[in-house]
Amino acid sequence: IKKRFAMNTDKYILQEVTTSAQEREWLDLPKKIYKGNRNWVCPLDQDITEVFDPARNELFADGEAVRWVVRNRAGEVVGRIAAFYNREKAALEEQPTGGCGFFESIDDQQVADLMFDASRMWLASRGMDKPVATIVTQTVVSKDDPAFQNPTKPVGAFYDKETADRIAAEKGY
Repeated sequence: IKKRFAMNTDKYILQEVTTSAQEREWLDLPKKIYKGNRNWVCPLDQDITEVFDPARNELFADGEAVRWVVRNRAGEVVGRIAAFYNREKAALEEQPTGGCGFFESIDDQQVADLMFDASRMWLASRGMDKPVATIVTQTVVSKDDPAFQNPTKPVGAFYDKETADRIAAEKGY
């Protein structure tokens, strides 16, 4: 019997996506978060659902995935995430590792913590106890965020001037 995984805080509840209605909410959340953002390109729902379809994703041959939504007190979905692993690929690593992704959230650290904690615990319960990381592919931040005044967590590689100039010339920038 598959155990369902849920967590609560004073403000939020994390729920595993187990119904078609929850799947629809999970798929629709980014559309709400990025509504009006002219730079956001919505992925096709079919492409996303195929990622979680064992018949279409070969990583499920010896793997597993779970999706969650986070709801506020009013019942509105305010966050989503997925966690996943593949036993065959994990066995090749010195320390078996799973992953998480499809992370979308309102601007509330408690929502993010709830989802990443759930992902970490779910993966650890399956022997994937290396800390979880995600790749943020799209995010919306306020241009007035004070963190931009003194950035401390840059993303991407750092190059000295000589290397940066060489790469720029090679790529035609």
